[in-house]
Amino acid sequence: AEPLVHTVRLGETVSELALRYAVTVDGIAAANDLADPRRISVGQTLLIPQPGQTARPEPAVTASRHRVQPGETLPGIALRYGVTVGALAAANDLPQTAQITPGIVLSIPSVQAGTTSVIHAASGPGLCPDVAITRSGSGYFVRPVEQYVLTRGFFSTHQAVDLAWDLGSPVKAADGGTVVYAGWNDYGYGNLVVLDHGRGWRTYYAHLRTVSVECGAWAARGSVIGALGSTGNSTGPHLHFELLRFGIAVDPEGYIRF
Repeated sequence: AEPLVHTVRLGETVSELALRYAVTVDGIAAANDLADPRRISVGQTLLIPQPGQTARPEPAVTASRHRVQPGETLPGIALRYGVTVGALAAANDLPQTAQITPGIVLSIPSVQAGTTSVIHAASGPGLCPDVAITRSGSGYFVRPVEQYVLTRGFFSTHQAVDLAWDLGSPVKAADGGTVVYAGWNDYGYGNLVVLDHGRGWRTYYAHLRTVSVECGAWAARGSVIGALGSTGNSTGPHLHFELLRFGIAVDPEGYIRF
């Protein structure tokens, strides 16, 4: 389905629009390449994606790598593969305005990457409605658990890392962030905490035994947000940890040494 087009009126915010159209702030930000979703202008037109959709509606060319050819630009490559400039830039640690050099190889994020996570955390008993994101984290992520065994890594059908350890072990915020989900999730995550770190970053902490934070609270980097558990679709005590940028799942091992 084609996305809706909304013209911003006086006093409207992306958070309000996300609630109105039953989508997420991340989804609107990704569909419109908004570096800061808090900054929109009266008269600005925004694409409103279908629930769970975070990329442009054009069909994507299937690829994971792209070698830049002379004359190509980030926006042109993003359009070719059906992803957003923000997602493409984030996947390659580049600013959205970067001039790219012919011959370099870019990672192309999957059009579907992150969409399941975004839609599954957009509803449920633990959802925190209309939470304002007024602070940003440091942009540097630390391990969310002190002790662990890495039992499952990041790949196309498991866009997370699984970190197993003792039931009840403390789970900590990987960076400072605002709590936008805290509680039970009906889509297999069990007890789930989602932190919004600003600048398009979010982290997911799933299968928790208990949740120690409340909606809208600020969780400092390294602070305890819950206890490791085996709730939801889980076969044993572990933390299912996801890292998303503008609604696109990225490999946590690219940012945290496990």
